[in-house]
Amino acid sequence: EKDVLRILIATDNHVGYKERDPVRGEDALRSLEEILHIGRERRCDMILHAGDLFDENRPSRQSLYRTMELLRRYCCGDGDISICVDSDPSQFRFGAPNWEDENMNVCLPIFAIHGNHDDPTGEQKLAALDLLEVNKLLNYFGKVDNFDKIVVNPVLLRKGSTKVALYGLGNVRDERLNRSFNQDKVSFNVPLRPDGKSAESEWFNIMALHQNRFKGNASGVPRQNCIREDMLPEFLDLVVWGHEHDCNGKEQQATRSLHVVQPGSSIATSLNAGELKPKHAFIIEVHMDNFRCIPVPLRSVRPFLMEDVSLAAREVEKNSEDSIWRCLSEVVEQLLQRPRPTPQEGERFPPPELPLVRVRVDYGGGYHPISGQRFGQQFLNRVANPEDILITIKRRDAGVPKPAGFTGALEFHAEEASTGGQATPDIIFHYLSTGQHLDLIPEPDLNLAVQSFVQQSEVNPIERVVTDHIKAMVEYISKHTAATTVDEIRAAAKARTEELRVARLSESGAVQHVKSEPPSAAAAVAPTADGIEDQALEEAWGDGSMPNGRTEEPEEETDMASVFGSMQPAKATPKGKAKSKAKSKAKAKAKAKTKAEPEPFGIKRQPPEPLAGIVKRQRPDRASQSQAMIDLDDIEEEPQRPAPVMPDSAPSSLGAGRRMPQSFLGQPAAPQPKKFSFARR
Repeated sequence: EKDVLRILIATDNHVGYKERDPVRGEDALRSLEEILHIGRERRCDMILHAGDLFDENRPSRQSLYRTMELLRRYCCGDGDISICVDSDPSQFRFGAPNWEDENMNVCLPIFAIHGNHDDPTGEQKLAALDLLEVNKLLNYFGKVDNFDKIVVNPVLLRKGSTKVALYGLGNVRDERLNRSFNQDKVSFNVPLRPDGKSAESEWFNIMALHQNRFKGNASGVPRQNCIREDMLPEFLDLVVWGHEHDCNGKEQQATRSLHVVQPGSSIATSLNAGELKPKHAFIIEVHMDNFRCIPVPLRSVRPFLMEDVSLAAREVEKNSEDSIWRCLSEVVEQLLQRPRPTPQEGERFPPPELPLVRVRVDYGGGYHPISGQRFGQQFLNRVANPEDILITIKRRDAGVPKPAGFTGALEFHAEEASTGGQATPDIIFHYLSTGQHLDLIPEPDLNLAVQSFVQQSEVNPIERVVTDHIKAMVEYISKHTAATTVDEIRAAAKARTEELRVARLSESGAVQHVKSEPPSAAAAVAPTADGIEDQALEEAWGDGSMPNGRTEEPEEETDMASVFGSMQPAKATPKGKAKSKAKSKAKAKAKAKTKAEPEPFGIKRQPPEPLAGIVKRQRPDRASQSQAMIDLDDIEEEPQRPAPVMPDSAPSSLGAGRRMPQSFLGQPAAPQPKKFSFARR
C-alpha cells in the first residue's frame, strides 16, 4: 500500500456549458463534484486533469465561484499527503506545489493542463487555471511559452519505491503541433543519474495530452490535424488523452510499450454517436514499473438517447407534413420507452430524470424539413433538450437507384461540423474507399478542388473543375472518338476518366481502387498532366492511403483546363514538352493549345528519415504486462485509516489538525532535485 500511487484521471468537464439552461445548467458541476467525491472516497493520492475544465477561456463568475467552492470542499482539509516532489522547485509558479504552502491545508492535490476551450489568452497569456493556481487550489503545468521550440519538462513524483515522471502538454493548435513533431521541434527532458547517464528507465513515465487523436482513415480527420501515437517518444509508458469526448472503458495498447487512457468528457455536449458510450472516471494504480487501470462509472451523467431515421426507407408520404410529424413523434416516443438509469434510494449523485434525445433525420428523396423548434414543444418537461431534438443528415443518394456494388453514400452530419468531426476534404476519400468511382471527373482532381475550397477559401473551385472537365471531355470525344449515340458517348467519357484516374494514381500507390474492366477502344493512351503541380498531388494523396490535405503555405491554383488542354493522342508531335510547368492560371490557359507527348503522371514518395536522437528503451514487454503485473491485493497493507467524511461546506484553510509535509517536520531533508538532460525524444 505504501508503494502504490493512486491517480484519479479526469478530463473535459466543460464547467459553464449551458449554464443558463434551467434544466441542464447544473450538469457539468454535478459530474465534476462526483469525480472529486470519488477521489476522496477512494483515497486517491492525486488527481490528473487532461484539459477543458471550463467550457470557455473566460468563464463566468458563477462558473469560477462554483468550481472554486467545490475544489475547496473536496481538495482542502485534514489529510495525509503521501507523495513528495523530486523536481526542481522552479518548475512551479510559486516555487513549490500547493500542498507545501504553509498557508494552505491541501489533502487532495490536483495537477492540470489547459485544453482548447480554456486555453491562455490576452497579453499576459493567462488562463482560468492560473486563477485557480494563484489561490493554491491546483497545480497548473504543461504551458507552452515558445512555440518555435517546445520543451516538455517532467514533474517528478515519488511515493515509497514508486517513482513517476509526469509530463504535460497543454493544447496547441493541431496543425502547428503536428508540424512541430514532424520537424523535430518538440523535445522532452529526462532525469539523469549522478553519473550523468539517462535515468528514464527508472521512472514510470506518464503524459497528459489534449489534442485531436488520429483514429484511422475512416475517421475523417486529416493527418496534419491530429496527433498520432507514433509521434510521441518511445520511453513513455502511459498517455492520458484529453479532448476526445468518447470514453474508452479501458486502457488501450497503442504501441509495444505505450498505453493510452481516454477518459472522455463527463458531460454530453456534441450529442453525436461517440457520446452514447457510458461515461467513466479512471483510477490508475502504479507500483514501480507496473500499473493497472480501474474504470469508475459516473452516475450523475444525464442519459442520452439517439436514433437515425430515413424517411424514404420508412416510406413516409412526401408531400404531407403531418405524416413526417407523426413518424418522427413515434420515433421519439419509442426512444423515451427505452430503459435508462434510475435513481437508487439514498444515492448521493442520482442520474437526472429528463434524458437528452437526438433524432438524426435523412430528408433525402424529395422530403421537406419540418421546424425542429416547433416539433420539440410537444416534448416539454419530458426531454432535456426540446429545442434541438431533430438534426438533419443529408444523403445524396436517397431515392436514387443504387448501382451494382454500391456500399455507401456521401453524408454530412450537421452536429459534427463544429466539434471536430468529419473534415470536408476527406469526404471524397471516404467515399472512394468503398471501391466506387466517378464517371466523368477523376477523384484526385475533385479532391484538390474540395481542399482549395476548405483550406484556401477559394470561391468556386468545384464549379471551375467540373466546368473545365466537361469542356475538355466534350472536345476530346468530338476530336478523338467516333461516338455518336448517348451510350457510346457515355462509354467513351467513362473510359477516358478511367485512364486519367490510372495516370494520377499509378505512381502514388493508390491504384488498388482502379476498376478491373479494360478501357474502351475509343479512348486514347493516358496523356500527361502538366497543369497540376506535383507537390499539390503529393500533399493531396500522399502515400495513397488518405489525402493529407494542404499545409498553411499558399500554393498555386490548379487550372483543370490546362490538364485537358495539354492532353493529345499518343501520336501527336511533342511541341510543348520542353516548356516548364504552368505556375499560374494565365500560363496554364496559354499552354492549353500546346500538344504534348503522354508521360507517366505522379511522383514517388521517399521513405521518411528516422528522427535523430531517439533512443529505444529496453523495457519488459508490455504485451505480457497482465502476467508480469503484481497482484495489488497481496500487498501487505498499512493499518487502515477511517475513510474521510465528506464535508458539507468548504473547510477553513488552516486548522489545528493540519498535517505538515515532511520537509516541515524536522525529518531528514528531501533528496536534491534531479538534474535534467536536454535530449530530443
